[in-house]
Amino acid sequence: MNLRLQSPAKIAGLLSLLSAVIVLGIWYILLFVAMPSQLSVTEAVIGQIKHTFSVENPSRWAFVWLAILPLLCTGIGSAYLLNLARSRAIAILLLASTISLGLAVLAFNTWNLAFFVTLPAFWGWRCLRDTQPIIRADA
Repeated sequence: MNLRLQSPAKIAGLLSLLSAVIVLGIWYILLFVAMPSQLSVTEAVIGQIKHTFSVENPSRWAFVWLAILPLLCTGIGSAYLLNLARSRAIAILLLASTISLGLAVLAFNTWNLAFFVTLPAFWGWRCLRDTQPIIRADA
């Protein structure tokens, strides 16, 4: 794949989808690695989910955030891939969303996951730079 021939919106979209895949990989490891041998897969996964989101778990909100994160990354990535960032207002909204999402991940999780979530921001900025400025009618 030649990145020079790709638009910044496509690269930002693909990087956002990559962030979603990385988070889904974290969930896969959490749910399916080191399962008790005496339980079936379904019982082990349901038990892990119940424990992860239980009120007794002090890290529950971090896991709630980790569950919502792939949906948000997929939404941002889809918006970029559907060329919604051609509009300057939408490009600004997507860039601000990407940066805000990266800062929120940094607050709840580790810096390396925040890096991957924020990585599309550079390409989002390039996409914003390529859009036409908003022209006011009274100017």
